[in-house]
Amino acid sequence: MLDVILVSALRDNYIAFLVSHEEKIFWCVDPGDARAVLKFLATIPDFSCAGVFCTHHHPDHIDAVSTLVDLFGCPVWGPAHPKLKDIVSHPLRENENENVTLGRGPAQ
Repeated sequence: MLDVILVSALRDNYIAFLVSHEEKIFWCVDPGDARAVLKFLATIPDFSCAGVFCTHHHPDHIDAVSTLVDLFGCPVWGPAHPKLKDIVSHPLRENENENVTLGRGPAQ
């Protein structure tokens, strides 16, 4: 089971964390604020990041991606957009499908 935890970021955004307490892993959606990410990570110190999802290229949704990649070496999914080419390891095009396993094994 994954718990969905919303963390307030910046003035009017949220970062979503999908957390498996059983497996001690989490997924992160739109990590736009490193300070908010690091504050949340302090509450789950023994957990690993299984992956990051970016919904679009705006800084308030991607600025902390590098923090998570540097800490965990995790894969990043997001749009195949020129501004994300150095951030996203799994670029997706509109209406394109990619299956991702959330929990019970490594990200694929």
